[in-house]
Amino acid sequence: MIHEMTSSWNPGPEPLAQKFEAAWNVFAASCGHLWANEASYQAWFAHYLIGQFGIDRVGREVIINEKYFVHSPGMGEVRPDAVVARKPGIMIPHYANGEARSSDESGIGILKHLAVVSELKVGASTASGLQRRSILADVVKLDRLLEEHSRSSPDSPKPLAYVCVLNNHHRQSFDLKSLEAEVHESAYHPRVRLITATPTQKPVAPADRALVW
Repeated sequence: MIHEMTSSWNPGPEPLAQKFEAAWNVFAASCGHLWANEASYQAWFAHYLIGQFGIDRVGREVIINEKYFVHSPGMGEVRPDAVVARKPGIMIPHYANGEARSSDESGIGILKHLAVVSELKVGASTASGLQRRSILADVVKLDRLLEEHSRSSPDSPKPLAYVCVLNNHHRQSFDLKSLEAEVHESAYHPRVRLITATPTQKPVAPADRALVW
């Protein structure tokens, strides 16, 4: 008698980067031509993240206070735009909430439970378009969070960190290649990933800059 060998199905680790970047690509392609404020773009991006990870794993603006960091205290509160939890059942109250106060005072411990932290910059959300200094500040911000997390909880998994840049301002010509080179070649924040998109169709502005409703 021949016995067939069988094995249990093992899908392997979750492809976090692939899923996050898939959500980003669909968001950029679907919403890059729309003209709105930053909060609207953040909501739309969260929608596509929810599609990849589920509604009970995606949150916005987790609040962490750098002033209470043990290893590298900073200026004050920071709020990553979108985060993804490692498991369903996200719990991200304010770090100083009286009903569920963070034991580490700063809230940095939440990074133990997050698979992804991210920032979003959108050219069309402001009249002046993308600002290089602001984008680089977000890179540094996320790197500081990862550094404090690594030193506070060295045995805990590290979340992926993304700064996402949607280059869709209707007039501005922004040098993405130079920005990418500066971020990727820097030795100061190697753990932060920069992803960018330039939609084929950008928002259309009135020729005389007068919007008639």
